[in-house]
Amino acid sequence: METASGGTEAEPAARLSSNDIHNVLRNERRALALEELRSGDEPVTLRSLSETIAEAETGESPAPRGARDSVYASLHQTHLPMLERHDVVEYERQGKEIRLAERARDLDPYLNVTTARGGSWQFRYMVIGVVGIATVGFAAANVPLLSVVSAPAWAVAFLAVFAVAILLQYGQQELGRRSKLRVVPDWLPSFDDPTSGRDDTENATPADD
Repeated sequence: METASGGTEAEPAARLSSNDIHNVLRNERRALALEELRSGDEPVTLRSLSETIAEAETGESPAPRGARDSVYASLHQTHLPMLERHDVVEYERQGKEIRLAERARDLDPYLNVTTARGGSWQFRYMVIGVVGIATVGFAAANVPLLSVVSAPAWAVAFLAVFAVAILLQYGQQELGRRSKLRVVPDWLPSFDDPTSGRDDTENATPADD
């Protein structure tokens, strides 16, 4: 495209085809990687990403070393190069850093908003704690309305809120682990051999950071 100054302007990248979208998302591990990249601060290191995915797949924190190494190797050797070829991620091999690329936005309609780490639970706990401490303090100082309930009763109430939040977080993480965050819609057509959906390199040895 020619600009007013006579130069040329780069053409916008073509959108991913439905075939490309299916090929990218048909593998659970790639889908998890993209979910994590969308939910967190970029860039992320390969080691951090592989540990998070291994925890989501095994339901253990930290995940067993064998699981972490398997994820690390398959991301480095198979999945990240494939995503890079589709211009979905940028993978800086020397520093082992990954960030989303321009075409990643084409996948947004097909990806879940729930992350393997459970999203902003730390923030929720912080809010509950701050509000709870303030409420108990005001009740102890006989602030109107709040002092109607005793400070110990407020403390018990907020401990119960904490317990409910912990149960909700556990349930969310367990649901994500059991479903393995399958993100490919049922109506998205398959253009590949269904037996080739898992192309991990399970027995490869991870490279050193």
